Amino acid sequence: MYKNGQIPVQMVVVNQNTGEMTGVRREIKHYPGEPEGKMYSPEKELEIKNRSYWDHQLSQLLFYKERGDELLNKNYGQVMEEFSKLRNLDKISPQDVKNVVDSMTPTQKEAYSNVKNAEIYLENTQQTLSALFNEAYKASNEKGKEALATASQMFKEDLEEGQKHGFDPRKYSRALQGILESMQQITINSKGGKLTPEIYVPIEKFATEKASETFSNVAVEAYKKFGKDAPFISIENPPYGTAISTAEDLKKLIEESRNKFAEKIKREKGLSDSEAKKAAEQMIGATWDTSHISMIRKQGYGKEELIKQAETIAPFVKHVHYNDNFGFTHTDLPPGMGDVPFKEIVEKLNKEAKDKRFIFEGGMFFQHFKTSPHTMVLHGSDSPLYSMENQPTWKKIYGTMGEYSSGYGPFLPTQNFSIYGAGFSGLPQEFGGQISNKDSRLSGTPMT
Repeated sequence: MYKNGQIPVQMVVVNQNTGEMTGVRREIKHYPGEPEGKMYSPEKELEIKNRSYWDHQLSQLLFYKERGDELLNKNYGQVMEEFSKLRNLDKISPQDVKNVVDSMTPTQKEAYSNVKNAEIYLENTQQTLSALFNEAYKASNEKGKEALATASQMFKEDLEEGQKHGFDPRKYSRALQGILESMQQITINSKGGKLTPEIYVPIEKFATEKASETFSNVAVEAYKKFGKDAPFISIENPPYGTAISTAEDLKKLIEESRNKFAEKIKREKGLSDSEAKKAAEQMIGATWDTSHISMIRKQGYGKEELIKQAETIAPFVKHVHYNDNFGFTHTDLPPGMGDVPFKEIVEKLNKEAKDKRFIFEGGMFFQHFKTSPHTMVLHGSDSPLYSMENQPTWKKIYGTMGEYSSGYGPFLPTQNFSIYGAGFSGLPQEFGGQISNKDSRLSGTPMT
């Protein structure tokens, strides 16, 4: 974002496991050692949030493990010899355990029970640790996965070493301690949070991953059913300030959707790489809403940013919502009624392909103005008045006497026909004209 000159003020982040959304802001924080305060960016706040999450999860595991260690340290010494007897057996049966327990004093029996409780604490710790490790591994980048894999291998070796002469709860505890410390170090020593598992991610990343899966699946099903005649999927940019609202984000979503579609369609239909790529480009593209991206201007950007955004998304656009506004509220005005630089935007969009559909969304305009925006759209688009070249455009005649003669040209104006009744339009309806009559002139009593 900084490369494009944007400084994020706030960021919506999502917990990838629960879908919970929360916001992080760019603001001055006062922490110990920084009494004067320091500016923290949303990215830094996100890093702190992820670090805090894993620290909290690992701290809870350490709490339960320490409870097991406490029972173990207080009681294991009293029944060490009895556990040694069991470890020296090739196979331990329930009867062997009963014989050893029956030989204990009442104090030793209590200590033995506490040691078994300690083992339960340690086993529960490992089960929860396994689930957390899996969660961390899925949420880590490649470097983070390498660090976790190393910690996992060390844990495996420690367990095997501790079990050479039978199960020893003390060695089991030390192995658990080792992997917990390794996972903590991955988080604590990660510079810039680069190795910290990202359970919280920016909503754009989360939305791109989930939405691209959906779009690619829909495209695959459509292509399987209709082939090259399948309707394409055109993904629209929402109003600026929400997820996937910039050209860069929408471009990433489309590229990810196309890549997933291509991989799936190659498996489903046996297409080659080039065929799958061509099909992906045909099936998935963008609907570029000019009024939605115009709302970026309330953050202080000028018209040049709207042109730049259009240039970025142009190769992917299949459909254009040709709406105007002033960049501060989500209004859909006919082109020319706001200040969106349509001439430059259209040039950028048409540079890549000439077959884009330009549609004005006029629902709200009809609702509030109670009139058709058609002539306003023609005027704002500088549309030609006739199909012939070198003829006037709507921009030149809109609001002038040119409208009077726009119907059949300056020599046969529609307005003249409706006033004076001349021409074919003055004929009765049954003869193709516009004058209505209750009874047809071709029936009933003949006219004299």
